[in-house]
Amino acid sequence: MSEQLVMIHPAQYQEYKAAVEKAFELFPPEVKGKRVLVQPNVLRRSTPDEGILNHPALLRAVVEKLKEMAPAAIVMGGTPLGGAP
Repeated sequence: MSEQLVMIHPAQYQEYKAAVEKAFELFPPEVKGKRVLVQPNVLRRSTPDEGILNHPALLRAVVEKLKEMAPAAIVMGGTPLGGAP
């Protein structure tokens, strides 16, 4: 399988819904009737201006788009945060 890198611009939070739509258009997942895992990018505790975590609105847009595709289930998961509380 060949790897592809796609950058969708402008990369601004104001345009996140359009970016999600474009990503699904370019790479339409086959999720109908399947269980889907959405794994957010959670590296460590941080502030929003650090840009380390996925923005909740972006995750919501991805889940809403997936729901349109009739999966059997959508699960949000990943690894626990590292570092001190």
